[in-house]
Amino acid sequence: MIIFLLWLFQALYFLSIFVYWIQTKEYRIDKLIDFAKSGQAARKLFLPVIFAKIGLLSCFLFIQNIPLLYICLFGVVDLFVLYRVWRYGVTRPKLTLRAILIIISSLLSLSAILFLGKSYLTAEIILVTSPILFMILTDIPVLLVKNKIIENAKRRLIAVKPTVIAITGSYGKTTTKEFIFQLLSTSHNTVAT
Repeated sequence: MIIFLLWLFQALYFLSIFVYWIQTKEYRIDKLIDFAKSGQAARKLFLPVIFAKIGLLSCFLFIQNIPLLYICLFGVVDLFVLYRVWRYGVTRPKLTLRAILIIISSLLSLSAILFLGKSYLTAEIILVTSPILFMILTDIPVLLVKNKIIENAKRRLIAVKPTVIAITGSYGKTTTKEFIFQLLSTSHNTVAT
């Protein structure tokens, strides 16, 4: 039980970071691939720590019944996590429905792996891959909902026939939008996104 709790603490920490970066990259696989190619992913996702854990856990497969090694490994990584939390705080994703689904699905798959008696090595591999897998699986319902919202918006635009002002550019869009909204709202019924 001690080994599991030590492992669970760091698993939750790393899962939180993974989901945060998946959100930051807008749940887009192309942006995640660019993130990985840039070299930032290894540093920001602490991949060297995770791969070192996977390597050591692979070595432990050849040594039977030595829980002290697991306690030492997970204890050292827990110290690393505690230091990171103390020094920099916790990187948390915004708890949207999609993020919650990814986190819960990942935790359920990790729990199932450990409940079925699989090794912590398998759980570590699942920890790294499950957020991406569940991100891809949640694309389907998200696209269905998004399409439904777009269709409803199109119907309303056709019914109401509003004058639409679109603002583009690299800088100052929000400020310009607010200025236009304030000016037009004095004499017209206006809505700003």
